[in-house]
Amino acid sequence: MAAKKIVTVVTEDASEPREPEESEPKSQVESIAQTPINVSAQVLAEAIVKAGEQTTGQRRKVPFGMHKTRSPFNPTGKTRKLNRVVYQSGVRLNVKTLTDGEIELLNSGQIAPGRYIDKLVTVKFGDSEEGESALFISYKNKTADQRMALGSRLGTGGGKTGFENMLRLIVAEIEDQKRTEKARRRQEVEEAMS
Repeated sequence: MAAKKIVTVVTEDASEPREPEESEPKSQVESIAQTPINVSAQVLAEAIVKAGEQTTGQRRKVPFGMHKTRSPFNPTGKTRKLNRVVYQSGVRLNVKTLTDGEIELLNSGQIAPGRYIDKLVTVKFGDSEEGESALFISYKNKTADQRMALGSRLGTGGGKTGFENMLRLIVAEIEDQKRTEKARRRQEVEEAMS
């Protein structure tokens, strides 16, 4: 027993649903809906896979260990590492959230213990909680005035982070101290020779 399909045809004077006449054109949706579907799910899945392979080619499978993790901090996705454990104001730094410039400065070996940037930043070497050699960079940032005092000396110009600018200022101050000490020794030697 076949079920009779009632289709609503809307006209300007539509008041009641009626069956379409044979001469009226069917819409595209109606013609698709009336088409019988005899395709199995397996055949459909194979067709989709085949179409995907034809358009994109075979994708290279990358093992999890070889996957390059790109991020705003590491746009190239290369593997990076710190030479030692570094703490910033008591918090251990994660390589994943450091920029290439920061890692380069921390690994350069140019950072020495002392007080820098108008004695606002203290750098110390010591042992971490795990017993590893660690670099501790600390500064006062509890109040807004302390943060503003340090921030006004650091700046964030040149597309660099405040921490990278801090490291650059520390390295520059260390190099300036070395030049001053070298000039003082040279002057002492010249005075002793004359």
